[in-house]
Amino acid sequence: MPSKTIHLILLLLFSGIISAQSIPDSTQITFDTLVYQLSANQTVYHTLSAHAKLSWDDGTTEQDFQATIRVKKDSLVWMSVTGPLNVEAARVFITPDTFQLLNKIATEYSGHNFSYLNNWLLFPVTFPMLQQIIAG
Repeated sequence: MPSKTIHLILLLLFSGIISAQSIPDSTQITFDTLVYQLSANQTVYHTLSAHAKLSWDDGTTEQDFQATIRVKKDSLVWMSVTGPLNVEAARVFITPDTFQLLNKIATEYSGHNFSYLNNWLLFPVTFPMLQQIIAG
């Protein structure tokens, strides 16, 4: 369950930043294309609050989620993911040097330094880049 939660959160982060209309073949996205799309869609803000509806389908189960995202520019990112009947499933708290995940369903907490995201995503990500992804 923890890996599904992390996958869901990253799906939330990357949802909506690249449209199939703007890129001919959206399955072949390069890092440079991603950076270009992020900078083209960048929003100016000091604080940001957003809500998103998500659907998780791993081939065996399908689940709908809602997410609340709050960002204080250059300071923190906070996310809450809720499932059916508005039951909170997970919380994520990210600062420029920490990544904390509270999986409320499995009652697990994990705290890591920010470089954990680099190892898990398998490409270099910085805190400003993460904020651009969310705001993009």
